[in-house]
Amino acid sequence: MSEQNVPDALALPEEKRAYSAPKRVWFLRYGIWILGLVLTALVVTRITLYSGYVARDRNSAIRFVDEFHERINAGKYEQIYEDTDEGLNDMTSLESMESTMQTPGERFGKFKDVSESAITVNFIGPYQPRVICHSVFERGDVTETFEFLKEGDKLQLLRYWAMPRMAK
Repeated sequence: MSEQNVPDALALPEEKRAYSAPKRVWFLRYGIWILGLVLTALVVTRITLYSGYVARDRNSAIRFVDEFHERINAGKYEQIYEDTDEGLNDMTSLESMESTMQTPGERFGKFKDVSESAITVNFIGPYQPRVICHSVFERGDVTETFEFLKEGDKLQLLRYWAMPRMAK
């Protein structure tokens, strides 16, 4: 098709034809790199924010575990019940929680010390820090697991379980 057959309304002026192709080439060449850099920056920022949350929540979780052990040794089960997640409170009564919390004390004796601890975080679904402690009780070593649910800035106990520690 020659230029003579193209109506004037559809024909591009010479100066526009010269500039339309380089813009497309520029975008294809640099636009993909810019998009890649922006996505990389978002990913790195998100990882940095999560690592900051983990560090801050680690301190909160360790404080919670220390308070938990003090309360168990003192028999203050009502205070433990108040610091648990609302969903757990809806499923269990205070009396049920007391009997559950008394069992480790009866079975293992009084809490003495934490020999090792580690924190892991579940980022899939709700943000859930989990602390695993190898604790020393009067009657032996125990592995305790504390699972938390984060509500705002506060960690709430979601699950707790304890079992005798296996040989090292």
